[in-house]
Amino acid sequence: MKAGQWTDEQIVSVLQEAAKGEKPIATLCREKSISEATFYAWRKKFGGVGCPLGGSRKCGVFGNWRKRTLARKSCWRKEAAGRS
Repeated sequence: MKAGQWTDEQIVSVLQEAAKGEKPIATLCREKSISEATFYAWRKKFGGVGCPLGGSRKCGVFGNWRKRTLARKSCWRKEAAGRS
């Protein structure tokens, strides 16, 4: 895919695939035709992996940095409370 044509959902799915740890990052990047620098920039921007509760809108994979951060913290708190 050309640069700038990845949707937030596609980026999150790539990050989730990397989080599984089945393949090295270099191999995954080669398969998806992205550079490792792009992968790490996405990971920094989206906070690693998508929200454990599912649904990109719940995870804050939209809007500005502040909204994403607040939504991500909210998702992780909900998940932690559910495990207790």
